[in-house]
Amino acid sequence: MAAPPNNVDLPEGGNDAERTFETVVVPDVDEIHVPMLFVSRWRSVLASQRYGWIKDPAGNYIRIDLSKIVTENLIPGGLMISRTCGFAEPQRVVLFYQTFDNQFNMRIVDDRGLDIPYFGFHYPINHHVRRVADPSYVSPKSFISVVDSPNDDGEVGLPIPFEMFGEFVAVEDVGHEAGNTVVNGPYQIPENDEPVHIPAVDGEPEEYIWTLKVTQAVADGRSVMHFPRYVIDNFEFSVGNEIDVLDDASGEIVSCRLKTFTKPSGYVMKYLSGGWHQYVRSKELNVGDRILFGVVNPVMDVVFRIHRQ
Repeated sequence: MAAPPNNVDLPEGGNDAERTFETVVVPDVDEIHVPMLFVSRWRSVLASQRYGWIKDPAGNYIRIDLSKIVTENLIPGGLMISRTCGFAEPQRVVLFYQTFDNQFNMRIVDDRGLDIPYFGFHYPINHHVRRVADPSYVSPKSFISVVDSPNDDGEVGLPIPFEMFGEFVAVEDVGHEAGNTVVNGPYQIPENDEPVHIPAVDGEPEEYIWTLKVTQAVADGRSVMHFPRYVIDNFEFSVGNEIDVLDDASGEIVSCRLKTFTKPSGYVMKYLSGGWHQYVRSKELNVGDRILFGVVNPVMDVVFRIHRQ
């Protein structure tokens, strides 16, 4: 059993000590224990939002369910968090609570309370190992969810941590032909399913997120997945004839055929075919469901998430 969580001693001043506690994430236990004193102090704020985020030391975000934190002093999701962050043994962590967006900034510490080197998610791609092997490697910042959202929770689109877009300034629309939105400010996925373009900033790669609405042909596995015009025209594809497609909710990796077709006019199309059809059929999608896709430049894989209506 994990050691009981404790509040961490911090220097006097402000309320940082009241926002901070230590706990243990155990690889084979899904519940993460939270101190009763912390919960009692922040009960009303914690209860005001059903979900929250854990931000790891590399700037990645893990979406968590907080529905049990007030009633049972627990945060579920320890199994997936352990897998994603590479915790093979019970791991001490220090969590600092940021009330906005119900976010917990996580430190990973040893028995002396010193920070353990951590350079990124370990799963489904081990960015930490890549960074250790190559100090010049830039681990991409990303977000996953350990939440199974019920159909009646009122959410629309892909939940994205608000802070991820906080360094930008404004939102502007650029070009109707590309159907492209440049994100330069705090942003939430719009209900009209417009694509989201995140420019490269401060060494972070350019990203593009778009939505595929499920038709009967898609649900039956009779439709290919076309890459958006903007991605084809502006992103480099650093893969051959096959590409990994990652389900960021389940961690599944599907190897798909990447097809390129050029019309006599020079118009280029790229799409997923073999492997994708079979996987979509296995998910038993319904017409009206949505699949959100994301890629970074250069394109080495595709990340997606299914949202059922």
